[in-house]
Amino acid sequence: MDSRQERERLKEEYKEHYRAIRESRKKLEQYERKAKIAGALEQIDPTPVLDGLHNALGKLREKVTMAEARLEVYLDEHAPKDAQALEEAEEFEKKQRAKQSLDAIRQEMGNLEREADDKAAKLEVEKTISANPIKPSDSSHGRISPDIIKTIGKKDEEN
Repeated sequence: MDSRQERERLKEEYKEHYRAIRESRKKLEQYERKAKIAGALEQIDPTPVLDGLHNALGKLREKVTMAEARLEVYLDEHAPKDAQALEEAEEFEKKQRAKQSLDAIRQEMGNLEREADDKAAKLEVEKTISANPIKPSDSSHGRISPDIIKTIGKKDEEN
């Protein structure tokens, strides 16, 4: 019985020993492969690659410089020559931005008015108009601009 157990123990030791040898060989192969790769990388001469890259960058810089020069020439030829024309263009641009802002505000006010109408309809509240006409001396606080009413009326007709 002891000899059988001894044999099993030795058998396990041999298996473990062979596993360790196999792992050592795998590690050695990996190290050798890495050493070959490192050696090959050291033998590569980066000069041609870098020269090609520098040439490409130089050509790209030339093209950018030429494009910038063409753009400047074009702008010089087509830009307004006198200060008055330039001021008029700036004033027109300001007016356009102001008009766009007003349109956006009017649209938002129309949206708010519609939302209020929708909420009122959901609450089943009836709108009433004041029997007292507003006098010119009265404050216009709380009144809706006639432009907004026209804008809302047009949008309601479209819907």
